[in-house]
Amino acid sequence: MRRTRPSHTPPSDDTLIRAHQRGDSAAWNALAERYLRLAYATPHALGCSAERSSAIAREALGVVAGRLSGLEVDADLPALVVEAARAATPDSAPDLPTAATPSAFAPLGARLQAQHRVWQAVQQLPSECATLLSALHYGPLADAPDEVARTYGLSRQDMATHEAACLRRLLDALQSTGPLWTPTDTTRADEPAPADCQVPFADLVAYASGELHGPGLESLAAHLAGTGDQSEPCQSCRANLAKLERVLGLMHTDQTPELPTELLDSVQAMAEEAAAQPLGRITALPEADEGRGRTRVRVLSIALPIVCLLALAAGYAYWPRRQTGRLVEYERGDLNVKLGPGAPWLTGQVGQVLAEGASLESETPATALVRFWDGSLLRVQSEGSWRLERLRGSRNDRLVRLTLRQSSGSASYASTPPRNLASLRMRIELPKAYLDLAGTATVTVPAEGGLHVQIHQGSARLRSGAAFVDLVAGQEIYIQPDGTLLLL
Repeated sequence: MRRTRPSHTPPSDDTLIRAHQRGDSAAWNALAERYLRLAYATPHALGCSAERSSAIAREALGVVAGRLSGLEVDADLPALVVEAARAATPDSAPDLPTAATPSAFAPLGARLQAQHRVWQAVQQLPSECATLLSALHYGPLADAPDEVARTYGLSRQDMATHEAACLRRLLDALQSTGPLWTPTDTTRADEPAPADCQVPFADLVAYASGELHGPGLESLAAHLAGTGDQSEPCQSCRANLAKLERVLGLMHTDQTPELPTELLDSVQAMAEEAAAQPLGRITALPEADEGRGRTRVRVLSIALPIVCLLALAAGYAYWPRRQTGRLVEYERGDLNVKLGPGAPWLTGQVGQVLAEGASLESETPATALVRFWDGSLLRVQSEGSWRLERLRGSRNDRLVRLTLRQSSGSASYASTPPRNLASLRMRIELPKAYLDLAGTATVTVPAEGGLHVQIHQGSARLRSGAAFVDLVAGQEIYIQPDGTLLLL
């Protein structure tokens, strides 16, 4: 299950609006891509054809683009998009005058905004979660879980386990951006669960989806109702179930189809005229007289040499150069070291200086520690093969590029802690993947193929083929020999 992920957390609406007001046309492109689906979903939900829905979406986003320059902080952009699309619908579809009136449309408009927020949150999940939830709840196979399982080579049980983990992450993501549910849904939701409450979240998902049967259903129903051995209902599970049912209901009732491929291009074309309007407010400065011109020349003649000296000093401090590492611990095993591409293999010794192109190799379990010039670490923990592909850094260590290749075995890595104004990167190149690490991690390349990565501290980005996954402390990911990504 692979899917391209954004390279960073998407900017907020406010950030994009301010950028647009400063004349950045790319900001409008991002907003148009973010809300085109919602603008299209509004007339579609009112019964308009695909052609009419496309025309209304273009018109609605044109209205929004025209109003962006005057919007204040914390503007409710989803509501503005929905209202613009609703207002444009009667002109394009005069046979829907009642449904499109503000009072009649209000409940549907609120649901469309909630559905869009859930859909956006799904797209921002790690790639394997976004792909699985999209297939199960939005794609053409949304009502055929067996077919989805066959498509991705999973058993129904494995797929249910992965779906539950992804839905848990989805609820957490939605909660972090504000409640999607009504106050009655979350009554006592912040109370801790009783000490004996150990209901797996997967059981709540199965219960909400009507997939839980037999003794499991009886046990969970009693747990939620507070019957049997319990003195009162489990409020924590009830609150989580209410949120889960709300989100699943929004996903199941979102009937927005795939948008026409050319629609986004036509909407983003509005950027050239929509984003440049604020620049018209700038007033030209009066021309300087000759005296001011002479003063400016004198100032430049003094400042320019100073700037050049500062630039040379910065270049000297930041210009990357080759650096080294050192074998500082060697505890056990037959570790062989090659000090360079053309050098012979030597027995590993504490104190050996390792330059760019050096290699480590052991055919028996070995334990050794390599410390690099910037404080980064490589700890060999098994038999395997490693190569120091790139060891580059500036004189002031503000620019670091450290690339290590692990072909097999198991090892732990620790990158340098981040520093202000520093550009640091530790990259671990692996078979059919690479890991950009900002923290500590253990990486294992099994002999039978595949890959296992566990993040202990900080964060990392794993790229495998066209897909990449952002990882944080406590997460593990498996890449099976067939390329399937499994995030734990």
